[in-house]
Amino acid sequence: MHTLELKDQILHQMIRLEESKTDMLNAHFPLPSRVRERKEIEILLQRYVHRLEKLVISLNQEPDFRLTCVIIGSTVSIRSKQWNASETYRICYPDNSDIDTGCISFLSPLGRQLLLAPLYTDVKVELPDGEYEYVVEQISYP
Repeated sequence: MHTLELKDQILHQMIRLEESKTDMLNAHFPLPSRVRERKEIEILLQRYVHRLEKLVISLNQEPDFRLTCVIIGSTVSIRSKQWNASETYRICYPDNSDIDTGCISFLSPLGRQLLLAPLYTDVKVELPDGEYEYVVEQISYP
């Protein structure tokens, strides 16, 4: 993807998140029942938007910019450390998630851990049936 297109996509994400943040939080983390989780997501979203701002600066300064962390819209290949098996997912907004097509929400347990994860990083995901470890092997953006 051309850097100008990537920059436009990132700016669009920043606007969409700002405009839909409250509705998204209310839909997926209603108060008062999920206060702690909601606060964690608010912090994640703040970190995410801050990182997007830095990416826009890098895109303006680096002619050969290469995306090296997972953002919404990224396709990410991960390898399970337990089974040494690779899986590929596209990180998406909650309303576009569809595990059958490999699209996982950035609000899902795995999506949260992958969001902003750098290439070749270990990520741990806590699920009801235990903790799983993965390595980020590849990141691409459309």
